[in-house]
Amino acid sequence: MELQKKLAELQSAYKDAEEDWNHTDFDAELRTMINSAFEEMMTQYNNPIIRSNQKKLVSFNGGSLKYPKPSKGYINLTNKTLTADQEEILNYGLNCHVMS
Repeated sequence: MELQKKLAELQSAYKDAEEDWNHTDFDAELRTMINSAFEEMMTQYNNPIIRSNQKKLVSFNGGSLKYPKPSKGYINLTNKTLTADQEEILNYGLNCHVMS
């Protein structure tokens, strides 16, 4: 109960700070530079934490993590439309061998 109350307070404070930031009189280019620098710092901070949590999950589960597979096993970078058969073959991935 106490954690939920604290979370609500933090979310409210975050929204207030975000509104204050968005309504300050900064040059748009300066605001973009500051936002980019902030995002980069957050990424550098979060990456080791994410890796650490993944290692903990692996040791806890006793095996590797199962990530969701994308619905398509390929990305069509051409302007050609593929047939259903072609899409089905491409969805098998690179490790599939088709007898011809």
